[in-house]
Amino acid sequence: ALPDGLPSLGPCAFSRCSSLVSIALPAGLASIGSLAFRLCSSLASVYVPAGCDVGRGAFHTSTVVRHRRRRRR
Repeated sequence: ALPDGLPSLGPCAFSRCSSLVSIALPAGLASIGSLAFRLCSSLASVYVPAGCDVGRGAFHTSTVVRHRRRRRR
């Protein structure tokens, strides 16, 4: 699990992580770097916090079926 206070995910943070199936990003996450989930061949769902900036190609050639944003509370 990612820590609640995590401010951002850097570029290529999980790139080529073939064992990653699903991930819920912390509510306070402000940005996801470019190509962060590139080539994640097993990734099926991602829950992106509301207001989080998603970098260019963050999910490039991954197998994400659902890329949903969480609503702000």
